[in-house]
Amino acid sequence: MYQVSEAQAVALKTVGDTAKTESGQKAIQLDLATKAIHAREAIARESSLVLLPESTTEAASVVAQAMSVIEAIQHKSAEAKSSN
Repeated sequence: MYQVSEAQAVALKTVGDTAKTESGQKAIQLDLATKAIHAREAIARESSLVLLPESTTEAASVVAQAMSVIEAIQHKSAEAKSSN
């Protein structure tokens, strides 16, 4: 148990040190954006709820998210048809 805690502490320190650099910040932003996209995709697959970005003036973002929602709905519809 101690070794796991020690390994986690080392990992957190490494991440923290890396996050202080410009490339580390970019990596964190990419990781967070990727996780946000996957979370929205999961919601779209399981629900009819549509999530829009806070700033709806970002047309490319809205279109990309709309396409993702449409694809998820089509996929869900195709799965429902194939199971019948």
